Amino acid sequence: MNEKFIEFTVSFYDLHPRDLGYTVSLMWHARLNW
Repeated sequence: MNEKFIEFTVSFYDLHPRDLGYTVSLMWHARLNW
C-alpha cells in the first residue's frame, strides 16, 4: 500500500462521525487525482 494512503486512512479513523461525509468526498477527489 501507498504510505500516503495509510496515513490518510489513519487520520480518517481519527475523525468524528460528523466529519465522515467531508472525508469521504475528500478521499474520492484524492482517488481521482491518483
